Amino acid sequence: FFISIATVNSPTPPGTGGRAVTVTIQLHPDGSVAGRPEVAKHPSDPRTKALAAAAVRAVLRCAPYAMPEDLRAKPFLWTRQTIKFAPGN
Repeated sequence: FFISIATVNSPTPPGTGGRAVTVTIQLHPDGSVAGRPEVAKHPSDPRTKALAAAAVRAVLRCAPYAMPEDLRAKPFLWTRQTIKFAPGN
């Protein structure tokens, strides 16, 4: 939930409305992204590829993510996050 709020103001490429990309990330306890975000399905059309690249940039640019202290003790809730990027939604 805190991730979708942080990335909501990131720009998306033109012409990507109606498309969606799912990105999975892993987080460190300090809120930084561990490794490279993974796109669930590698898109073949240029507009969806652009959306996938923008989604990965947004996730990396918005890090580190603020995390309440009480969540840090429950890594099963935040270690791996899957985020759906759908412009216009």
